[in-house]
Order: sequence, then C-alpha cells, then structure tokens
Amino acid sequence: MGRNYFQGSIPSELGTLLNLEFFQISTNILSGEVPLSIYNISSLLYLAVRDNQFYGKIPQDMGFTLPNLLALSVGDNQFTGHLPVSLSNASGLQEFEFASCNFTGTMPRNLGSLKALARFSVTENHLETDEAEGFSFLSSLTNCSNLQVLAIALNRFKGELPASIANFSTTVKQIFAAVNQISGSIPEGITSLVGLTRLDIAENSITGEIPAGIGKLQRLQVLNLYGNRISGAVPEKIGNITKLQRLYLFTNYLSGNIPPSLGNCNQLELLRLSGNNLTVFIPKEVVSLSSITLSFDLSQNSLTGPLPMEVGNMSKLVKLDVSNNKLSGEIPSTLSKCIMLESLRLEDNLFGGRIPLALSALKSLQFLNLSRNKLSGQIPAYLQNFTLLQSLNLSYNNLDVVYRVTLFSTIMGFLDAIPIPLHLRLRNQDSPASSL
Repeated sequence: MGRNYFQGSIPSELGTLLNLEFFQISTNILSGEVPLSIYNISSLLYLAVRDNQFYGKIPQDMGFTLPNLLALSVGDNQFTGHLPVSLSNASGLQEFEFASCNFTGTMPRNLGSLKALARFSVTENHLETDEAEGFSFLSSLTNCSNLQVLAIALNRFKGELPASIANFSTTVKQIFAAVNQISGSIPEGITSLVGLTRLDIAENSITGEIPAGIGKLQRLQVLNLYGNRISGAVPEKIGNITKLQRLYLFTNYLSGNIPPSLGNCNQLELLRLSGNNLTVFIPKEVVSLSSITLSFDLSQNSLTGPLPMEVGNMSKLVKLDVSNNKLSGEIPSTLSKCIMLESLRLEDNLFGGRIPLALSALKSLQFLNLSRNKLSGQIPAYLQNFTLLQSLNLSYNNLDVVYRVTLFSTIMGFLDAIPIPLHLRLRNQDSPASSL
C-alpha cells in the first residue's frame, strides 16, 4: 500500500491480523498515531510507515512484542521520544531506519546484539551522546559484521570518534556523520575500512590532519570533510583513490600544495578545495582532468602562478572558480573549449592583459566575474551575445573607458539583448563609477 495517496489514520482493527508478516504503508498522507495494536502483531517481519505524517511515541517494548522483525522503517514522520532500547531483542533486524523525525535522548547501548544489521540510520533527529558514554554506541555497532550503511548525520552527537571505528567490518560502504559536534582527529584506523564508497563527516569540529593512509580507501567515490578545522597537507596518496568522483575539502585549514597525484583520479566530477591556505601553483595534472564537469573550485587560497592552459581539457565543466588567490599571467585562451561553463569567477587575482577573444565562445555563461585584476584594453563587444548572463562584474581593472560612446553602445546593445535583469559593474581602479 506504499506510494499512494491514502489519507486519514490507520484503522486499529488491522492489529487483529495476527498472521500478518508484511506491513508497508510508506509514502502516503496518513496521519495520527500508529495504533498500539500494530506493534502487537508478533508475526511481523517488515514494518514500514516512513514518509507520512504520523506523530506520537514508539513503544519502548516493541522489541519484545515484535521479536521477528527483519526491517523497521519509521523515518520522515513526526515521532518523538526515545529510541526503543528493547529493539536489541529483535536480533534478526537488518534495517533500522529512524531518520528525519524528532527523536531525542541518547543511543541504546546494546545495538551490537543486532548481528544481522545491514543499514542503520538515525539521521536528522535531536539525538545526543551521553557525557560518560560518548560514542560507545559506535563501538557496540562494530559487532554488526554485516553493516553496510551507518547514518548518524544531523544530530547533536558530541565528542571524539573512537579508535574502535577501525573494527567495523570491511562490508561498511557508507558513513554519514556530518553536522554534529564531533571533535578531535580522524582516527587513522578508518583507513582500514577498505569497502567504503562514501565518507561524509562534514560540518563538525574535527582537527588534526587527513589520515596519511587515506589512499588505502581505493573504492571511495565521495570524500566529504568540508567545514571542519583540519590542517596540514592534502596527502599525496589521495591520488591512489582512482574511483573518487567528488572531493569536498573546502573551509578547513589545509596548507601546502595541491598534490599533482589528484590527476590520477580520472573519474573525478567535482573538486572543491576553497577556503584553505593552499599555496604554490595549480598542477596542470589536475586541470587536465576532462572528467571534472560539475565544479572546479580553488577559490580563497594563496595559489600563485598562471591558470594552466590545460584548463581547456575540462570541456564539459559547468562552474570554474579560482577567485581570491594570487594567480597571474593572462586569462588562458583555451577556456574557449569550456563551452558548457555557466559560472566563471576569476576575481581578486593578478591576471593581466586583455579580456581574450576566446571567451566569446562561452555563450552559456550566466555569471562572469573578472573584477579586481590588472586587465586592460577595451570591454569586448561580444559580451552582448551572452544572452543568458545574469551577472557581469569587470570592476577594478585597468579597462579602457576613454571611448565612452563605443562603451556605452556596447553596454546598451548588451542590455537590449538580455531578456532578464542583469547585475553589471564596470568601475575601474582610477576612474569614476561606470556601473548600471
């Protein structure tokens, strides 16, 4: 009965179906409290009520009344109260899904008795750690040798990740622990979880360095560590993760160079390293990755040297941002190959020379910011062909505005050609404001 448009409440009479094994009413518009009689159908193997509008508390004794459960899914509702400690009695439980509700309190201590558990999700609740127990529930879960998904993100868990995390089975594929209050460093032992395809511990208060052995996680597809206080260098061995598709390391305290070994990650679609203290050149090996299509963001670092000509290899790239660095030289003409670009941000650098004719090929641009550089010459007339452009910022350069009639006609033609409101800034370093 899942994925319909049923409304109203669950009839309590359904609790008389004493041989019922499968109760699936997920993704409807049902509301009210789940009748206690449902929790007394001891024959139930599968109970799924997720994605409705149910409220109330889950009975604390349901592990005793439903001892044969294999899967329990109650997420995306308005349930409150504590997680039932008695669920450890349902020793055959394979799926424990309590995400996106309003559960409070601490985690049950005896989760490790659920030996068959494959998926554990309590994401997006108000759960917290006991000061004395800390993350002991994670240590308990290491006894679940079939565990594949561990999702505890968007809660109030506080403290350091235990070294015992290394004892998780290599069957673990995904760990989601973002947006909590996790502190301390990432345990080196996490690199022994060689089955991981996704590791997401973003937006915490994690310190220390990225584990040196991170390259052992060769099945990893998504590594998300952004919004922490991680310092040190990006490990050279990260280039061993050749299946990596998305790398989020932005808004940390990383320093040193961008490892050229990232060029080995030929399945990488997205690279975000902004808001760190990275220095030295942008490796040509990295900008040569034609697989990067979604976002290439190195902004707000201290990178120097040119933007390599190999940037043109990212021919299907949508967003390119190297703003707020110390890059110099001319804007590479090879950008003309990046015809899918919708956002190009090169502001707050030391780029010189003219705005290249090559940019005329970028007709998909919606956002173009070349401000606060050392660009010279005239504003290109081809800008009026960028009919999708929503924001253009050329301010604080050395652009030629002596030919005001030519400039004005270019801008007016540009504005006439664009059917949507445009944010336009043209102020030069040594001239009055020329903005519209």
